[in-house]
Amino acid sequence: MELIGHQFTWERGRGKPEWMEVHLDRALMTQNWLNMFPIAKLYNLKGSISDHIPIFLIPQKDELSRGQRRFHFENAWLLEPMCKVLVDDCWKERDDVDIQTKVMSCSEKLVVWGKEVTGNFRGSPKESSTRRRTNRIHKLKDYDGEWKEWNGGLEEMITAFYNDLFSVSQVECQEVIDCMSTSISHAQNEFLLEEITYEDVKDALFQMHPDKAPGPDGMTPAFY
Repeated sequence: MELIGHQFTWERGRGKPEWMEVHLDRALMTQNWLNMFPIAKLYNLKGSISDHIPIFLIPQKDELSRGQRRFHFENAWLLEPMCKVLVDDCWKERDDVDIQTKVMSCSEKLVVWGKEVTGNFRGSPKESSTRRRTNRIHKLKDYDGEWKEWNGGLEEMITAFYNDLFSVSQVECQEVIDCMSTSISHAQNEFLLEEITYEDVKDALFQMHPDKAPGPDGMTPAFY
């Protein structure tokens, strides 16, 4: 397990030319244990009078990841012929439902097929747990330079930051708008006000890069 802090746990001959340090003491874990404590931390405490420096393991569960994971279409599924078969079957099952219902039906079947047939494209459980521990935010500094943790006001600080970021301040913008010259002609304005057609939506969607972020339905542009 990765050690946080000083990377050596044993030393000999401090203050002498032959002084040496070694990462000798370690903590070993199994995958089952890591699944139970995905954000566990191992600290080097230092300050020991012994030649061995104590290490301290904190087995911590990921309390913020209890919710059900949202479906996310994996573009790697497109390499499997069965993916197209499943989507075609979903699309042809019923003709009396809208496209959102068909997309939802596809996601329900794809998530089962993706796990049972093609495996986990996101990597092994160990890689996922390591990535989650690395990317997790444990504490942040507020405007006064004080550290805030999840059990000490971090959630409220983040919420207040984004509320302030996306709130509208009291400004008078009409004077600025009056100074702006018209850059769109009447014909162009009429074109922009026309009703959006099926072809317009298709053209816009198919121009997107296939790896762009998925929409609320979890589907990337590559799916469409």
